[in-house]
Amino acid sequence: MQTEIYSNGKIKSIELWDTAPFKIVWGVEKNELKDKSFTFEISLKENGYTVNNDSKVYPLNTTNFNYSIPFSVLSRNVASSKKQKDFIVVLKAKNQVLNELTNNLTITKQGNQSNILKLVLKGGNTAKINAILAALISTFDNDGVNDRQLVFEKTIEFVDSRFHFLFSELDSIENQKAQYKKSQGLSFLEADAGVLMQKSYTSGNEIEKIDTQLALTDLMFGALQSNKEFELLPVNLGITNNEINVLSNKYNDIIINRNKFISEGGGKSNPLVATLTQQINPVKNNLKATIVGYKNTLNYQKNELIKINGQSLKNYNRIPDNEKSLRAIERQQNIKESLYILLLQKREEAAVNLAITNPTIKLIEYPNYNKTPIFPDRTLFLSIAFLIGLILPIIIIYFYFVSNDKIQSKTDVETRIKIPIIGEIPFVQETENKLIRAFDRSVLSESFRMLRTNLLFLQSANKKIKDQVIFVTSSIKGEGKTFVSLNLAITLASTNKKVILLGADLRNPQLHTMLNYNRAGKKGISDYIFDEAITLEDIITSKEDNQHYKLDFDVIFSGTIPPNPAELLASPRFKEIIDTLKEKYDYVIVDTAPTLLVTDTTMISNIAETILFVTRANFTEKKLIKHIEEFHHINNNSSQFGLIINNVGQNKIYSSNYTYSYNYGYGYGYEKDYTRKLSLKHQLFRWLRNKKNN
Repeated sequence: MQTEIYSNGKIKSIELWDTAPFKIVWGVEKNELKDKSFTFEISLKENGYTVNNDSKVYPLNTTNFNYSIPFSVLSRNVASSKKQKDFIVVLKAKNQVLNELTNNLTITKQGNQSNILKLVLKGGNTAKINAILAALISTFDNDGVNDRQLVFEKTIEFVDSRFHFLFSELDSIENQKAQYKKSQGLSFLEADAGVLMQKSYTSGNEIEKIDTQLALTDLMFGALQSNKEFELLPVNLGITNNEINVLSNKYNDIIINRNKFISEGGGKSNPLVATLTQQINPVKNNLKATIVGYKNTLNYQKNELIKINGQSLKNYNRIPDNEKSLRAIERQQNIKESLYILLLQKREEAAVNLAITNPTIKLIEYPNYNKTPIFPDRTLFLSIAFLIGLILPIIIIYFYFVSNDKIQSKTDVETRIKIPIIGEIPFVQETENKLIRAFDRSVLSESFRMLRTNLLFLQSANKKIKDQVIFVTSSIKGEGKTFVSLNLAITLASTNKKVILLGADLRNPQLHTMLNYNRAGKKGISDYIFDEAITLEDIITSKEDNQHYKLDFDVIFSGTIPPNPAELLASPRFKEIIDTLKEKYDYVIVDTAPTLLVTDTTMISNIAETILFVTRANFTEKKLIKHIEEFHHINNNSSQFGLIINNVGQNKIYSSNYTYSYNYGYGYGYEKDYTRKLSLKHQLFRWLRNKKNN
């Protein structure tokens, strides 16, 4: 049972029982294998076998000592070894085998009134199951027969050994009973118990009566103590002492007569009234003394009755112990008398049963098996798999949309804020060029051309302001404001406008990185503001200097990173820069710092004539839209305001199907088709997203 042999298949391994082409014989005692476990693979060869795909071939029918547990492979069923060559040998610990057998074995009773047991054993090999069940039935039957015979033999042995003690034990018990009655002075236990019980009951009643009288006398004494002058006392309280009752009545009579004479017109100096007044205190004092004496008498009687009751209870409580001891002696006597007769009877029955011991069970039906597998239930598992495959994607999609707190599309912004969105910049791969070029026909170039058109339309709405100064900002770092600023400058410059780009993010400048420009020693805005000796021409990088980058506009970099960027930008020299540049250029584009964490941009936003606020799809959190709205409210009166959504289309679920393969019917069109056909999965996600938005 501890050793299992499996045929090693490509999909699953099947346990072999009597059909295995070999037998494993372990080279240690069975007791030593009790807690051992060992697994290895065997591949049969023409001249032996290999272990765990090792190249070394070991001969059959010899002990192999090269592993932790020595074993030998004995050949059998040679015909089956021709079909299967690879096998797995598993040695399991004894407890593991027992646990598996216990878990797979089910024993049920067939009906409440039936003695028929049904054994069901689950397993993967029918021959092994039948063999185990047959062994269990045979072992259970033999074990029952042996147990019964052992009981009969022990019964006969015990009866023979007890016979010669019974005579002496019976005589000893009789003597013990007589001696106990003499020592305890016992006669008839029931009559003695009745007398003691009656005495205890009587004394108990008397004690209760005394307690009642004590309570009443306390009440009377308390009333007497608290009695005001010339006030009546309560009577008929239930006190059985006549003297107290007489004195209390006498006291009340004196009070009544005195009050009567006074009410009839007699004053306190009246002889009758004075006489009655003098009688009150003696009677009252006499009543107090009588009550105290009565209480002492009651307490004494109570103590005596308690003693009598205690003694009666003590004697009564001894009766059960005496009765118990006496009954124990009588019980032993009866047991010994009946035991002698019973042992004679049992000895004869045991001798007969030992001679004709019958099997304990009868096999009604031999073990058989169902050819249809009971586990796993294919229908059930296929149904569960189908439901999981149907429900799990829906749950994942639902939680994806619920937990997604990032801006993904134009709709996410429009439903939350009333600021015009003037541009959507598509997602650009890391391998693609992020700077547009002249006559560029890419999706990125077209998006910035659309941004330029919408920007001009936004600026045309305010005829009173000549919108030259354009601030490009964002809420947080990484949303692409420098990327937008640079490409917007390229787009505006392509229309033969004079454009200059300022890097006003003094804390984390990225403009030089986008242009791959070495900023070491290059002076910029911070240097100009700090050092009055530096002129504006010293910090402008003109387009002639940018021929290497093929830029048609001028650039002013941020310069040295200062320790106080907010204070520098608030300096009048920064406004002087803007005012001077407005006279020389058509557009002044300022790449500013993020607005959420620092105040740099907020302090100089009043200079801007147009503010473009950049958000990034799949990056900017939706809760930041509230901050954008607040920033717009601050600058609503002084500047035109527009939103730009960058990185649209990175998440294909939310992306639009951009197509820029325009054909105008004149044989003229863009050469590259940027249509992206979405997979069925992404189309499903988009359909659910649209349903959610609607």
